[in-house]
Amino acid sequence: MDLEFSLSGISVMLAMPVNRDIHPAVVASLMETADEMRTRGISFYFQMQVGGSIIESARTKCAHLFLESDKTRLFWVESDIVWQAKDFMRLLAMSSKNAFGNLTLPNQ
Repeated sequence: MDLEFSLSGISVMLAMPVNRDIHPAVVASLMETADEMRTRGISFYFQMQVGGSIIESARTKCAHLFLESDKTRLFWVESDIVWQAKDFMRLLAMSSKNAFGNLTLPNQ
């Protein structure tokens, strides 16, 4: 069952600290999500903070870029997490409050 919801006025930065190769299933999740946001007319930006083994530093840089951006929502996604665009959109629809969801790791 698909849910319909208004995402009017919402824009997204999806932040992903990356310290190693990204699994193809994660790339597929990113592409599917980008397609869904384009279809719905949602402005978005993917921020991949590449390199560095200190995750706190990478996250701080992503947060700083978000605060300087015009985006209204920041989503943190780890570089080994797989999701479906419809589930991302549901979390986005609930993003006026803190939203959490179960995501799955790709088969490695």
